[in-house]
Amino acid sequence: MITVQVDDTAVRTWLSNMPEKVHEKLRNAVDKIAILLQNKVRNDKLAGQVLKYHTHNLQQSIQRDIEDNASRVMGSVFSNESLAPYAAIHEFGGSINHPGGTAYFIGKDKMAVFVSNKIANAYGNWARTKAHIINMPERSFLRSSLDDMKETIVSDLKEAVKEGME
Repeated sequence: MITVQVDDTAVRTWLSNMPEKVHEKLRNAVDKIAILLQNKVRNDKLAGQVLKYHTHNLQQSIQRDIEDNASRVMGSVFSNESLAPYAAIHEFGGSINHPGGTAYFIGKDKMAVFVSNKIANAYGNWARTKAHIINMPERSFLRSSLDDMKETIVSDLKEAVKEGME
Protein backbone atom coordinates (compact mmCIF):
# COMPACT_ATOMS: atom_id res chain seq x y z
CA MET A 1 0.00 0.00 0.00
CA ILE A 2 1.25 3.43 -0.91
CA THR A 3 0.25 6.47 1.14
CA VAL A 4 0.51 9.94 -0.27
CA GLN A 5 0.11 12.92 1.94
CA VAL A 6 -0.40 16.33 0.32
CA ASP A 7 0.08 19.52 2.26
CA ASP A 8 -2.46 21.86 0.71
CA THR A 9 -1.87 24.70 3.17
CA ALA A 10 -0.21 26.86 0.52
CA VAL A 11 -3.09 26.34 -1.93
CA ARG A 12 -5.71 27.05 0.73
CA THR A 13 -3.86 30.21 1.79
CA TRP A 14 -3.59 31.36 -1.83
CA LEU A 15 -7.31 30.76 -2.42
CA SER A 16 -8.40 32.47 0.79
CA ASN A 17 -6.22 35.52 0.06
CA MET A 18 -7.38 35.82 -3.54
CA PRO A 19 -10.50 37.92 -2.85
CA GLU A 20 -8.38 40.30 -0.73
CA LYS A 21 -5.76 40.63 -3.45
CA VAL A 22 -8.35 41.10 -6.18
CA HIS A 23 -10.11 43.72 -4.07
CA GLU A 24 -6.85 45.60 -3.49
CA LYS A 25 -5.94 45.55 -7.19
CA LEU A 26 -9.45 46.69 -8.14
CA ARG A 27 -9.28 49.49 -5.56
CA ASN A 28 -6.02 50.74 -7.07
CA ALA A 29 -7.37 50.47 -10.62
CA VAL A 30 -10.64 52.26 -9.78
CA ASP A 31 -8.72 55.05 -8.04
CA LYS A 32 -6.43 55.47 -11.09
CA ILE A 33 -9.40 55.43 -13.48
CA ALA A 34 -11.27 58.04 -11.41
CA ILE A 35 -8.24 60.35 -11.48
CA LEU A 36 -7.85 59.92 -15.25
CA LEU A 37 -11.57 60.51 -15.83
CA GLN A 38 -11.61 63.60 -13.62
CA ASN A 39 -8.60 65.00 -15.50
CA LYS A 40 -10.19 64.26 -18.88
CA VAL A 41 -13.37 66.10 -17.91
CA ARG A 42 -11.50 69.09 -16.47
CA ASN A 43 -8.67 69.42 -18.97
CA ASP A 44 -10.33 68.30 -22.21
CA LYS A 45 -14.11 68.54 -22.13
CA LEU A 46 -14.32 71.70 -20.00
CA ALA A 47 -11.35 73.42 -21.60
CA GLY A 48 -12.81 73.77 -25.05
CA GLN A 49 -13.84 70.35 -26.43
CA VAL A 50 -17.42 70.67 -25.18
CA LEU A 51 -17.59 73.85 -23.11
CA LYS A 52 -15.24 76.79 -22.76
CA TYR A 53 -14.54 78.11 -19.31
CA HIS A 54 -15.28 81.61 -18.09
CA THR A 55 -14.82 81.38 -14.34
CA HIS A 56 -13.36 77.85 -13.95
CA ASN A 57 -16.18 77.10 -11.46
CA LEU A 58 -17.46 74.16 -13.50
CA GLN A 59 -13.95 72.72 -13.88
CA GLN A 60 -13.32 73.11 -10.15
CA SER A 61 -16.67 71.49 -9.35
CA ILE A 62 -15.55 68.18 -10.93
CA GLN A 63 -14.83 65.90 -7.97
CA ARG A 64 -14.08 62.22 -7.53
CA ASP A 65 -14.95 59.76 -4.79
CA ILE A 66 -14.16 56.11 -4.12
CA GLU A 67 -16.59 53.92 -2.21
CA ASP A 68 -14.73 50.92 -0.88
CA ASN A 69 -16.35 48.26 1.28
CA ALA A 70 -16.24 44.49 1.59
CA SER A 71 -18.65 43.89 -1.28
CA ARG A 72 -17.61 46.49 -3.85
CA VAL A 73 -15.27 49.18 -5.02
CA MET A 74 -16.98 52.03 -6.84
CA GLY A 75 -15.49 55.19 -8.27
CA SER A 76 -17.52 58.31 -9.01
CA VAL A 77 -16.68 61.45 -10.93
CA PHE A 78 -19.31 64.15 -10.55
CA SER A 79 -19.97 67.86 -10.41
CA ASN A 80 -20.34 69.34 -6.94
CA GLU A 81 -23.67 71.11 -7.31
CA SER A 82 -22.85 73.78 -4.73
CA LEU A 83 -19.92 74.97 -6.88
CA ALA A 84 -21.72 74.81 -10.24
CA PRO A 85 -25.51 74.49 -9.91
CA TYR A 86 -25.81 74.78 -13.72
CA ALA A 87 -23.73 71.66 -14.45
CA ALA A 88 -26.74 69.35 -14.92
CA ILE A 89 -28.42 71.51 -17.55
CA HIS A 90 -25.20 71.56 -19.57
CA GLU A 91 -24.74 67.78 -19.19
CA PHE A 92 -28.33 66.81 -20.06
CA GLY A 93 -29.81 69.88 -21.76
CA GLY A 94 -33.18 71.34 -20.84
CA SER A 95 -35.31 74.45 -20.76
CA ILE A 96 -35.11 77.48 -18.52
CA ASN A 97 -38.21 79.61 -17.98
CA HIS A 98 -36.63 83.05 -17.84
CA PRO A 99 -38.89 85.63 -16.18
CA GLY A 100 -37.53 88.48 -18.30
CA GLY A 101 -36.47 91.89 -17.07
CA THR A 102 -32.80 91.63 -18.01
CA ALA A 103 -31.40 94.94 -19.26
CA TYR A 104 -29.67 95.00 -22.65
CA PHE A 105 -28.59 97.12 -25.57
CA ILE A 106 -27.75 96.29 -29.17
CA GLY A 107 -24.01 96.47 -29.82
CA LYS A 108 -22.11 97.48 -32.95
CA ASP A 109 -22.20 93.89 -34.21
CA LYS A 110 -26.03 93.95 -33.99
CA MET A 111 -25.94 91.47 -31.11
CA ALA A 112 -27.61 91.97 -27.73
CA VAL A 113 -25.25 92.90 -24.90
CA PHE A 114 -26.73 92.11 -21.49
CA VAL A 115 -25.89 94.29 -18.51
CA SER A 116 -26.59 94.00 -14.81
CA ASN A 117 -29.73 95.64 -13.48
CA LYS A 118 -27.56 97.69 -11.14
CA ILE A 119 -25.75 99.31 -14.08
CA ALA A 120 -28.96 99.68 -16.09
CA ASN A 121 -30.74 101.38 -13.18
CA ALA A 122 -27.83 103.74 -12.61
CA TYR A 123 -27.58 104.88 -16.23
CA GLY A 124 -31.13 105.35 -17.39
CA ASN A 125 -34.00 103.54 -18.96
CA TRP A 126 -32.65 100.47 -20.80
CA ALA A 127 -34.57 97.95 -22.88
CA ARG A 128 -35.52 94.81 -20.93
CA THR A 129 -36.15 91.26 -22.06
CA LYS A 130 -39.64 89.82 -21.88
CA ALA A 131 -40.39 86.47 -20.25
CA HIS A 132 -39.11 83.67 -22.50
CA ILE A 133 -37.88 80.10 -22.62
CA ILE A 134 -34.18 79.42 -23.06
CA ASN A 135 -33.56 76.01 -24.65
CA MET A 136 -30.20 74.63 -23.58
CA PRO A 137 -28.76 71.89 -25.80
CA GLU A 138 -27.11 68.84 -24.27
CA ARG A 139 -23.36 69.43 -23.89
CA SER A 140 -22.25 66.26 -22.17
CA PHE A 141 -18.88 66.48 -20.48
CA LEU A 142 -19.22 63.70 -17.89
CA ARG A 143 -21.01 60.94 -19.81
CA SER A 144 -19.09 61.63 -23.01
CA SER A 145 -15.78 61.40 -21.12
CA LEU A 146 -16.84 58.08 -19.62
CA ASP A 147 -17.81 56.84 -23.07
CA ASP A 148 -14.46 58.02 -24.50
CA MET A 149 -12.60 56.03 -21.82
CA LYS A 150 -14.80 52.91 -21.93
CA GLU A 151 -12.22 50.61 -23.55
CA THR A 152 -9.44 51.74 -21.21
CA ILE A 153 -11.66 51.30 -18.16
CA VAL A 154 -12.71 47.76 -19.11
CA SER A 155 -9.13 46.81 -19.95
CA ASP A 156 -7.73 48.23 -16.70
CA LEU A 157 -10.35 46.45 -14.58
CA LYS A 158 -9.75 43.12 -16.34
CA GLU A 159 -6.01 43.53 -15.81
CA ALA A 160 -6.53 44.32 -12.11
CA VAL A 161 -8.57 41.14 -11.59
CA LYS A 162 -5.96 39.13 -13.47
CA GLU A 163 -3.13 40.56 -11.34
CA GLY A 164 -5.14 39.94 -8.16
CA MET A 165 -5.51 36.26 -9.03
CA GLU A 166 -1.79 35.67 -9.62
